[in-house]
Order: sequence, then C-alpha cells, then structure tokens
Amino acid sequence: MPAGERFIIAACFPEFVFADHENIRMSWPRRFAFFGHFALAKAYSLADASFIAALDYARLPFAALIGWLMFAEFSDIWTWIGASIIFGSAFYIVRREVQLARQRAAPGSKE
Repeated sequence: MPAGERFIIAACFPEFVFADHENIRMSWPRRFAFFGHFALAKAYSLADASFIAALDYARLPFAALIGWLMFAEFSDIWTWIGASIIFGSAFYIVRREVQLARQRAAPGSKE
C-alpha cells in the first residue's frame, strides 16, 4: 500500500492503526480536523481566495463560544474589540469583492 493511502487511513480511522486508548479517544476530533482542512482546501480551489479567507474569520465567535462553554474561559473586552475589528474588516472585504464582481459582470462596465 502506498504511503499516501496509509496516511489517509491513519488520519481517518486511527483506531485501526493505533492500539492505545488515548489515540482512540482522540479519533473523532482528528477526523473533524482532517475533513475540515480538506473542505477548506477544496473551497480555495473553487472560489476566490479573498472571499474564502474573509469567511474563515467567522470561526472567531464560534471559538469564543466553545471556549466559554467547554473550558469556562472568559474573554476580556480587548479580545472582543479586536475580534470586532477583524470581523468588520473581513465583512468589508467580502462586500467590496461582491460589488467589484458585479461591476465586472455588468455589460458595458468600465474597468
């Protein structure tokens, strides 16, 4: 079996490759991470990189929510101010890219 196939099997189904309980317990987060990275790479191949990169910042509120619910980790005001600036700039970039794409697609548009 080629090394690439062994890597994919080990990444997707580690309970068949590793014998200790720690690796079995961590198999589902590894699967989610593997498929999440695969989906992000596929998204970059299908859409404009500036659009995908801006949407990638949508994970910030979810990371804060998971940190609060699972680990009782509270963010201070400066974290939320910084996250708001990052999210606002990403939202602005997405809107600007959509407007520029509409201008390019409109018949008789000036570039």
